[in-house]
Amino acid sequence: LSQTLRGLAQGLENKKTFAAPDLAAALAEASRLAYRAVLKPVEGTILTVVRESAEAAKISAERGDDLVGLMQEVVITARRSVARTPDLLPTLKQAGVVDSGGQGFCIILEGAWRYIRGESVQLDAVAAAALSSAASTATDAHIKKGRVTIKEEFGYEVVFLLRGEKLDIEGIRQTIIDMGGVSTVVAGDEKMLKVHTHVPWPGKILDYGVSLGSLLDINIENLQEQSLTYAAES
Repeated sequence: LSQTLRGLAQGLENKKTFAAPDLAAALAEASRLAYRAVLKPVEGTILTVVRESAEAAKISAERGDDLVGLMQEVVITARRSVARTPDLLPTLKQAGVVDSGGQGFCIILEGAWRYIRGESVQLDAVAAAALSSAASTATDAHIKKGRVTIKEEFGYEVVFLLRGEKLDIEGIRQTIIDMGGVSTVVAGDEKMLKVHTHVPWPGKILDYGVSLGSLLDINIENLQEQSLTYAAES
């Protein structure tokens, strides 16, 4: 989601006002950055919702729709895309939920659509229900009807911000993968990156990060303990 919002901001940068084609271009940039942040993009996630929303915006803009009309098409497409996420990602179908990231992005679009129509932007019953559904998503633990199927995943989840100069996103991502990192996501720009990875030993990754710059907001979770906790609670 952070990369999606970054793409939207970059696409509309330095614009005091914007029209439908500008927003379509910004959504395309949002989709591009979101996919670039993930080494192996998985469909049925927020990536799919953002991409399909951007595609709908492009078609709407080329058709000559105004901003309100374009946002209507985008919101309708996003809703349908979110509803389809369980069909694309088996873990969602197993859990009986939709993708939470995609749902969150859809709610943001809904709020923007209401705003440009001059309507009150409030967390009404529809949005609240959607948030409740999104919050119930727990694909890592594969939760379904009170049961948990634990992934065979051990080691640690390591998340931190890396501040430096001329940071190489692709190079850093590949180095972390070469060091044994899985589920690795590196996103940001050449001065500030957010790193997420799963590794057997967190120390190596932290040492590597320190060699590149300053580490901020470090968070380390024991994945095995986390899985056992899910199992016990269910």
